[in-house]
Formats: sequence, structure tokens, C-alpha cells
Amino acid sequence: IEFDDWGLALWVLGQYLDRFHDPALLSTPTFRGPLYQSARDYIAKPLLTNLEPYGPGLIVVADTSIWEEHQPDKKHFAFSTAMAIVGLRQFAEVAHRAGDLSIQSEILHKVAQLQDGFNAAFIREGQLHGTLEEGVKNDIDGALLAIINFGVVTDPKIIRDTVDRMDLLKVASGGY
Repeated sequence: IEFDDWGLALWVLGQYLDRFHDPALLSTPTFRGPLYQSARDYIAKPLLTNLEPYGPGLIVVADTSIWEEHQPDKKHFAFSTAMAIVGLRQFAEVAHRAGDLSIQSEILHKVAQLQDGFNAAFIREGQLHGTLEEGVKNDIDGALLAIINFGVVTDPKIIRDTVDRMDLLKVASGGY
């Protein structure tokens, strides 16, 4: 199970609407009803039910995330929670466009809680970490750069440290 995809799907829907100004897309029929309702009921709402408390906020439950770990190796990945923040934030705008202000409000409240949980879980001792669980394998990974690019982490010191630690991913062949 990879919850990062759910956030990415919501993000791309919002990006499409922003770029092409195509509100009719939201009423396009899908197998499960109009696109907006389908995205709300079968992506956004299930994502909201797969959150758990962490510190002062929420994070996405353990999953296999971007690295497609096997289910027994699931972890709390920073990328999954970051994509939930990004996707749900974007979907709040979509809900606004659809006139679904109660969903917009609920989602924005959860996004704030997700940001608090993300900061508590994945930023430790001034460093951004790839997983909540300790371990070398995903402590630093390339997905952290996407998290920065999406604006989930904005502290210049943490960004600089993360970029500097990318050197840890270099391999003998010269690649990463």
C-alpha cells in the first residue's frame, strides 16, 4: 500500500485545474460518479482516514511509500505524509471551486495537523529524515529533495543540511 500516490493524484488534479482553467472537468462522469465526487469520496476521504496521531499533529500511517518496500517492511515515510500535505492542500482548492466549503474547511484543518505531525516526526535535531523509524536505509533519500521542492520544508538551515547530506547517497560509480 502506497499512500504517497493518493496525495500525488489529488495534487495533479489541482495542478491541471490551475493550469487549464477547466472547471467542467469536475463534473466529468467516472465509473463512480462525477470526477469531483469520485476524487473526494475515493481518494481524499480514504486518505484522511489513514492518518494517525503523532506529537502535536498527524502523520500518514505506515506504508510502503515511494520506495515500494514489501508490506512487512512498511514504515512511516516522510514522503507519504508530505504528499498528503501537498495533495490535500491542493484538493482544498478543488473543493472550494466545487463549492464544497465544509470539505475544504475539514481538509485545511487536517493539513495544518499534518504539517505539525510532519515537523515532529521527520525533522529531528535540525535534520530532515526519510522515515520515522530509525535506520540507515531511508534516513536520507532522494525523496527528501521533492519534499523541499513541494514547499513542505522551508527552513533554509534544514534545506541546506538535507542537500549537503545527499553526498551520503553517492556510489562508487559516481552516481547516486
